[in-house]
Amino acid sequence: MEGKIYQLQMKNRLNIINVSSNNNDHHHDHHRQDRKVLLVMGGGEGVGSLSEIVNCLYYTCTMQKHCQVMILVVCGRNEVLKSSLENRDWEQVMNQYQTNENRHQHQQQQQQKQQQHQKELSSSSSLKQQQKQMQNENNQQQQECHHHQLDEKDNENIATKVTGIVLNPIKAALQKSMSIASNNNINDNSNTNTTVAQEKYESDLSSPSSSSTQPKQLNHVIVQPLGFIPNMAEYMVAADVLITKAGPGTIAEAASLGLPILLTSFLPGQEEGNVDFVEEKQFGIYKSDSNPMEIANTACEWLQDPDELYKMSLKAKEAGTPNAAEDIVKCIGKSVLRWKEHEEEE
Repeated sequence: MEGKIYQLQMKNRLNIINVSSNNNDHHHDHHRQDRKVLLVMGGGEGVGSLSEIVNCLYYTCTMQKHCQVMILVVCGRNEVLKSSLENRDWEQVMNQYQTNENRHQHQQQQQQKQQQHQKELSSSSSLKQQQKQMQNENNQQQQECHHHQLDEKDNENIATKVTGIVLNPIKAALQKSMSIASNNNINDNSNTNTTVAQEKYESDLSSPSSSSTQPKQLNHVIVQPLGFIPNMAEYMVAADVLITKAGPGTIAEAASLGLPILLTSFLPGQEEGNVDFVEEKQFGIYKSDSNPMEIANTACEWLQDPDELYKMSLKAKEAGTPNAAEDIVKCIGKSVLRWKEHEEEE
C-alpha cells in the first residue's frame, strides 16, 4: 500500500496524473489517478524499433476503452524520433491499423471458406466414387445371378426355356433401367448439393465484409515523448510496466524497484543471459521487436491484470538488490581498512 501511495506521489510530481490531450476535458479527472503508465525505452539514445512499437501500443490500448494509459517514450538524444511522436497524427494511426486488421480478418475468413469448400468438394467426390463402386458391384451380382438362373433351367422344357429366355432379359433390362434411374437421382442430388454449396461460396465471396466503425482519437490513451532523462529512477517508480531492450543496468535498476519488464531485444552473446535471468526470476518475459503488435498485446494484457502485475513486482523485488551500491562501498571500505591496518603493523 505504501508503495502505491509513493507511486501516485511520483506520478503527481512528474505531472503524469494531470496530463491530458484535451485541456477542456475536466470531467475525466477522476480517471487520471487510475491511469496506468507504460515506460518505453530503446537504449541510451532511444534507438531501435520504438516508433512501430509505440504505434502498436497506442492502437491496442485505445481499442481497450476501459484502459486509462499514458505511454512515456524515452527517446534519449534522438530528436528526430521525439519530434515525430510529438507531431504524429494518432487518428491516422488508428485508421491505418484498423484497416490492416479488417483486411487480415477478411483474408482469414476467405481462407476458412475456401478450406470448407474444398472439404465439401472432396466429400462429394468421395460419395460419387462410393456410389459408382456400389453400382458396379450390384450390376456384377445381377449378371452372375442371371447366368446362374439360365444354367439351372437348361433341363426344363422348351416352352419354359423360351419363356425364361424371353422374360429374363426383360427383367434384367427393367432392373438395369431402375438402377440407372436410381443412380442418376443420387448423382443429381449430389450435383445439386455441390451446386448449392458453390453458389453460397461465390455469394459469400462477392458480399462485402462488415467493418467496425473507426474509433476516434480518445483521451484515455496519451503518448508523451521524452528526451534525455537524468532522473530515470523516478520515472521507473511511476511506471507500471517497463518495455526495453535487455541492458544489464536497466534490468538491475528496474528489479530493485519491483518493476515488471517486457524485453524486446538483446545483443547476441552479450545480453542473452539477461533475458534468461528475467524469465527465470519470473518478473518479465521476452517478445521480439520483430512483432511489435505482440509486444503491445502483452503489455495491454498485463495492465488489465493487476494481480499478475503484483506477482511480477514481488518477483522483481526478490531478484533485485536495491542496496547493492551501498554494499559494494562497504565492502571496498572494509578492504581498505584491513590493508591500512596491515601496513601500520609492518
